[in-house]
Amino acid sequence: MQRTTFFLGHRLVVKVTRLCLGLCTGLAIGWSGPAFAEPPTAGNSDPVAQQPPAGALPADAERILGEWVPVEFIFVGLPIPMENIAGLKVVFDKEELKLYPPSPVRKLKEGELPPPAPAPIKFRYQLLIDREPHQIELTAEEGPQSGQTTGSIYKFDEKGRLVICGHLDPTAPRPDVFESTDTSRTILFKFERHVKPASTPEK
Repeated sequence: MQRTTFFLGHRLVVKVTRLCLGLCTGLAIGWSGPAFAEPPTAGNSDPVAQQPPAGALPADAERILGEWVPVEFIFVGLPIPMENIAGLKVVFDKEELKLYPPSPVRKLKEGELPPPAPAPIKFRYQLLIDREPHQIELTAEEGPQSGQTTGSIYKFDEKGRLVICGHLDPTAPRPDVFESTDTSRTILFKFERHVKPASTPEK
């Protein structure tokens, strides 16, 4: 089985940053490849998902709201260490998604101030829960791909984590299983909800 080799350090962080952007929008800043397949066009026959019983769990539109941080990232079958995407997070509100790109981790020189955190990238998003697997479509609101809509599949796993899977090849069909292998050319993220620590009451 063919394996993909990565360079560690800053070069890997740059590549992973671009992949994270590609996960949400098909952006490939400086790259010609990483982008997700276009969302299905009219006439495509996707399986219809069974609706959950009322009251079983919050609707996806409510469940997805909030801040999520990655706990697993697999690129074409190769697990990527979390320290290489340190700082990456996504924040969903009712109409918009903000993607905070990872920040390169390096040792600061004596007296050097840490660089400012990267500005978030904004998208509009739509959840398609009448498809199986459920789908998410995102439209870039800024940058060179502003207005372009791309898609992937998503689910909430048994631990309540948000799982997103997409394809690197924009001409390939949207994936129908949540896995990433070196032959499928897919990438997979697992996110956990970020819970801010409770503030300690002043004495």
